[in-house]
Amino acid sequence: LVPLALAGVDCRALLKGAAQALPRLEGSSGIEKDVLAARDLVLVTYRAELAPLAFWLQQLWAESLGKRLKDGAPSPFPLPVWCEGPRDQHALFQMFLEGDPRRVFLFMDVEGGLPGPQVDLEGMEKLLPGVPSPLLLGDALRACREGTALAIAAQGLPVYRWVLQRNAASLAAFMAWSLDRTYRFAFALGVDPHGQPAVEAGKARTRALLK
Repeated sequence: LVPLALAGVDCRALLKGAAQALPRLEGSSGIEKDVLAARDLVLVTYRAELAPLAFWLQQLWAESLGKRLKDGAPSPFPLPVWCEGPRDQHALFQMFLEGDPRRVFLFMDVEGGLPGPQVDLEGMEKLLPGVPSPLLLGDALRACREGTALAIAAQGLPVYRWVLQRNAASLAAFMAWSLDRTYRFAFALGVDPHGQPAVEAGKARTRALLK
């Protein structure tokens, strides 16, 4: 908490949010079973402001749970993949929807409308019939997000959502849930969530090459 306090973050609100998340931590939302049965865990955002949080969760789960089991078998935990919409709708979602179906999706969002300027659609009536002009870019992003989630659900794939509020307490609740699930998954898999042996192996070889 010291670095956060020095950066001006309200640490009292963070601790309050983490405490408020305790009842939610004790229950099961269904995502646990779907995650442990999946091959890929896809984190989806449509807001640039959520990029650091999605990247944090991707690193947390990959680094903590992507480890060999006690018998030396590879980690069965699904690969956490962060996708940023709408860019990755074209880059990855074709494979997600018609490839191996062992996937679970977590859409992360922040309450409130999506930001963006108005876009003049004059001359595009045939391409976008019935779409109002000018169109708010935020409304277009929202439609992309919801349409993508509906398309995923139509394939019978599990879709979960987490909507944060714009305050430190809500952020703390999400982070507390993420850390709690990390330990729960680690216990279920029988792996130590601390340390990063594979990453250290790469670092050791890097240092050797620099000598």
